[in-house]
Amino acid sequence: MTVSKTRNLIAIGTALTLGASIAAATPALAQNGWFTGDRDQITQQMNEAAERYNLQPVAYIESDDDEFEAYTQDAQGNRAKIELDRYGNVEEVEIEFERRANFVGNYASESQVRQSIEDAGYEFVALVDRKKRHYEIMARGANDEMAELHVNFGGAISKVKYEPSEFGRERAWAPEGPAERERAERRGGPAAGFAPGN
Repeated sequence: MTVSKTRNLIAIGTALTLGASIAAATPALAQNGWFTGDRDQITQQMNEAAERYNLQPVAYIESDDDEFEAYTQDAQGNRAKIELDRYGNVEEVEIEFERRANFVGNYASESQVRQSIEDAGYEFVALVDRKKRHYEIMARGANDEMAELHVNFGGAISKVKYEPSEFGRERAWAPEGPAERERAERRGGPAAGFAPGN
């Protein structure tokens, strides 16, 4: 065998080995639905996300350039939306509790708000903010994951939002950055905290 043929065979062998190594090292790229265009695979990933957050299986999935989106509901019939990024990772899960009448009447006490959250299956972590119509509260929910709850002043939950990439799975929670901490400090006691309950 000539030197030229030997070099060609070595080059081909090296290329095949390198190609196999790259394929082995990047299975996720081939398996995550966006790149394969496999609708069944995306449906499976979406339903795995639904199960993870105790939601019903999805029926229809929409897609655009950046994400997949599907609507479903929880066991109580509350509307829920699931968003996956193009790699199949959960970007956001949002559960909207059935429409409630605007809050009128006495403010719930802090202990009543906490009890309401616990009764709904969440564990209170921190009061983040007090808006015009609701509190924003961090709590642990499905799979011990952090969630942002919107709770009206009567103690009823109106919305639950999971954002794993933002909230993470930490066992504790603190204001995200200096601006949020400064805002909470500037508002001081009642403005940033729970309203006085009756």
